Amino acid sequence: MRQGIIPPVVAARWALWTFVITNLVTVEALFFTAGSGANGVLTGAKFFGLHAAVLMLFQLLLVARLPWLDRRIGMDRLTVWHRWVGFTLLWTILTHAVLVVLGYASLAGASMTKTFLALAGVPASLLGMCAAAIVVVVAAVSARYVRGRLRYEVWHGLHLLLYLALGLAFVHQLQETTTFSYSAPAKVYWWALWLCAFGALVTGRIVMPLWRNIAAGAELLGINARDLTTLDVDRKVFADLVTAIPEGTVKVAESGVTGPKDVAEYRGWGADAVLVGEALVRSGDPRSAVREFIEAAGA
Repeated sequence: MRQGIIPPVVAARWALWTFVITNLVTVEALFFTAGSGANGVLTGAKFFGLHAAVLMLFQLLLVARLPWLDRRIGMDRLTVWHRWVGFTLLWTILTHAVLVVLGYASLAGASMTKTFLALAGVPASLLGMCAAAIVVVVAAVSARYVRGRLRYEVWHGLHLLLYLALGLAFVHQLQETTTFSYSAPAKVYWWALWLCAFGALVTGRIVMPLWRNIAAGAELLGINARDLTTLDVDRKVFADLVTAIPEGTVKVAESGVTGPKDVAEYRGWGADAVLVGEALVRSGDPRSAVREFIEAAGA
């Protein structure tokens, strides 16, 4: 390495952590400017709630599959960070939830159980509770002991619920209307941060892969339901992306086929061809399996 030249992996890590820390410091500065709640406990609840949101945004960035980060840092390292940020998010959310109930119970002079039930009757609070419950469930099944005893498909299906939790948390904040409401610039900054995180996810997961294939002028384009880094399988990825493929391009559905019904579903989503491998090997009678797959495709 020539003197003075920063290795790409070092530059990428510095860029990522600088971005995260800069925004974290900005959020904390805005909070300490005017982030007090109705009492000290609710002020603490708001503090942990904001940091839970920042952790969620960081999680989106880690799983966005942005080429610049993937190539320089590596998906293996990003996945490790994703795991530990996830568990940090769990404890931050739980702390926020406990402080919210404790703070309002103190204000009302009521028990925590009665306060919890009262908050559950408020739509904004209920959305937050649902999001927190999903995070707790996913964290529980992601513990090594539990995950090792679950079928992969079950674990992966539950893990995908985190996107639902993210949506619920986003709406929860919108309905609360207390996030940096004292300042228009602060509100613009906060929601721009969320839009950037969602934009990174859509760009890395959908826009970039499609753009690369379409720009190459391919006459045949395959959409793989299997994430080749994590080996996660989600056949609905094909349904989500197939409409973006230009007319006249042969659309191939790849991976996730366990039987004829899967082939039929791919066909219903618009697949012109289906790539089948493991299902044939495991069938015991490849000739009959192929016949069933062809019939399922309506050929």
